[in-house]
Amino acid sequence: MIHQSISVLLIEDDPEDVSMIREMLSGVEHFRFELQCADRLSVGLERLSEGGIDVILLDLLLPDCSGLETLIKVHANSPELPIVVLTGLGDVELAFEGVMKGAQDYLLKNQLESHLLARTMRYAVERKRVERALRESEERFRAIFETAQDFIFIKDRDFKYTQVNPAMERLFDLPASELIGRTDDDLFGKEAGAHIREMDSRVLGGEIVEEEHTKPVKGIPLTFHIIKTPIHNSAGEIIGLCGIARDITERTHAEETLRKSEERFRVLVEKSVEATFLLNFDSEFVFWNHAAEELMGLTSPPTGSIRLSDIVTAESLEVAKANIKQAAETGTTQLRPYEMTVRRFEETILTLEVFAGLVEYDGRPHILGTARDITERKRAEEELRKKHEELERFNKLAVGRELRMIELKKEVNALSQELGREGRYEISEGNAEKEEG
Repeated sequence: MIHQSISVLLIEDDPEDVSMIREMLSGVEHFRFELQCADRLSVGLERLSEGGIDVILLDLLLPDCSGLETLIKVHANSPELPIVVLTGLGDVELAFEGVMKGAQDYLLKNQLESHLLARTMRYAVERKRVERALRESEERFRAIFETAQDFIFIKDRDFKYTQVNPAMERLFDLPASELIGRTDDDLFGKEAGAHIREMDSRVLGGEIVEEEHTKPVKGIPLTFHIIKTPIHNSAGEIIGLCGIARDITERTHAEETLRKSEERFRVLVEKSVEATFLLNFDSEFVFWNHAAEELMGLTSPPTGSIRLSDIVTAESLEVAKANIKQAAETGTTQLRPYEMTVRRFEETILTLEVFAGLVEYDGRPHILGTARDITERKRAEEELRKKHEELERFNKLAVGRELRMIELKKEVNALSQELGREGRYEISEGNAEKEEG
């Protein structure tokens, strides 16, 4: 079963050597080698320009070029391809020098056999792939190291800086040459240096350390978020550490200012006689002050959280949810006042007037609300409404009776006139009346 195919370009002018190599490669199991040949360097370079080659077998002695110059030209033309030099017994030193100039390996023609040839080319291809990957990785690291705004550094086991990036140079206003070889005592002073050395010792012991630490830089205290990790050699031994630090001084100051502001706000809210509460968009109470606890019966449950549905009636819950939905969809910072009916301790029904608005809390939008008890006001308004309705009914009855009396008097006057008598009652336009004697 063939697992892999490798395309080989053999640059060799000796037909017998070409035939020998072709025969060797055809007998290799598990790998297929696609052999292409060129008997001149110029022909080989032309073929390389077309691409599709994985490895080059190169004889250094060709009709149109010989010696190390042959290798140098091929390597310059195709630096990404592995080159295996073919040489005779008398040219070992030349072949070895070729390896120093960029060849992956060399083979003596008189010692060639199929497995050695195949293994050498496979290893050459794999080493070149690893070298390429390592170089690309180093280039990426170098790009990050050079352009990062964070401070990147490497220290040895003696806690001395061995590499620093340009951001470190800007931080201390010193070139890398003046930072390399220094310790943290030199840069930050003995007190900060002692703490840093303690953390570095943990890293050199195998830990990955992350911390926030304030230390003086050119006399100014700066706060850094720092991550440090051990560096190992090929034997797995820790030979130093790499660190990345970010200046978070402004962020720390802003957080402290915000914390103090929130603390002042919390004190004011706690001492306020106005019931104040904070709801998330899942209708869960996040915060409430003492006045809200007294008014609405809010107490922290043993487990879980208090939801709006735990204290309000179904009708009020729908109104509240509609207001929360409106705030979420429109970003309205101030909602219209609305009434909410709550069950206080599942006994007393209270009517509250709620004023609410959208605020940012813990990085997410919440509803901040205040509530006042208007139960008595609503009861007084209801009593007033009932009295008003009663007065309306009484007034309608009184007016109706007065109109009927006027009609009856008109009828009596009419009958009197029919009998030839003078009308008994005098009826004025203002519905006033006077009985004649």
